[in-house]
Amino acid sequence: MSTVAEIKAAAGKLPVAERLKLFEHLAHDAAIRRQQLARLRAEINKGVRDHEAGRFIEITSAAAHRGFFADIRNRGRVRLAQSA
Repeated sequence: MSTVAEIKAAAGKLPVAERLKLFEHLAHDAAIRRQQLARLRAEINKGVRDHEAGRFIEITSAAAHRGFFADIRNRGRVRLAQSA
């Protein structure tokens, strides 16, 4: 049986249209969807616990709002550059 690495390598060699079909097939797999939902629920519960414990910020001005999203944008760009 092929390993995940071998399957990934083989899938990477497929034309884009075929990779898209494979992606759509996997996206509709019930077991995968259940796992994705379980992960999402865990992240939501973590956020609820953080909020209940007071681990959150309040944005009270337009400048703070712009700064908050500028920080997210900048951190995203750094992560993107690191992954390239």
